[in-house]
Amino acid sequence: MAERLGLVPVVTRTMVARALAVLEELPRPLRIAVNLSVMDLASSECPRSLSNMMAAAAKPGRLDFEITETAVMRDTEEAQDALLVLLSQGARISLDDFGTGHSSLGRVQTLPLDRIKVDRSFVASIEKDRTSQAIVKTTIDLCRNIGVSCVIEGVETAAQLAALTALGARLFQGNHFGRPTGAAEIIAHHRTPPRHSASA
Repeated sequence: MAERLGLVPVVTRTMVARALAVLEELPRPLRIAVNLSVMDLASSECPRSLSNMMAAAAKPGRLDFEITETAVMRDTEEAQDALLVLLSQGARISLDDFGTGHSSLGRVQTLPLDRIKVDRSFVASIEKDRTSQAIVKTTIDLCRNIGVSCVIEGVETAAQLAALTALGARLFQGNHFGRPTGAAEIIAHHRTPPRHSASA
C-alpha cells in the first residue's frame, strides 16, 4: 500500500531517523540495517535526504542499507549512484536475498557491495540437499574471492549451523541465535553490566 501511495521514501526516512537515534544508545561495533526499496533507489531526492540525515547524526557511519536484486533491476546505474551517495557517509551496502533474483552475478559485479546475504531458501534443506550445499559453498567462495562478507540467512537449528559451518560459512542470521526484539530491549540489554563469576 505504501508503494501504491508513493509513501515508501517517507517510511524509509522515518526508519533511518529511528535507527540513527537508537545507534546513539548502542555501543560499538553494533550496527543497524535498514531496507531500501526500488522507490528509494529510483529517486535521486531520497538518497540525498538520507545522506543529509546521516551527516547531521552523531554516529552516522554505523548504518547498513540492504537492497534486493529486484530493487536494482530497473536501472542499475541509477541505483549505483544512489548507493554511492550513502557510502560517502560511511554506510555499508548489503545485497539481500541473494540467489532469488535475476542476473545475480551481474549485480555483484556492478554494485558497490560490502556484504552478500544468502537467501534462507537454500538453508531449509542444507543438511541433505547437495544442490543447496553447492550453491551456498560457491557463494561463500565468491564472496571471499571478491572481498565482501557473506551472511547466511534463515538459520533455525543447530544442525543447519553445523552444516553451514562445514561449508565455510562464518556469519549467520536467524532464530537459532535470537528472536526479533524491540529497540528498548536491545538498548537495555547492552546497558546491563556483564556478570562475572566469583573467583574460588
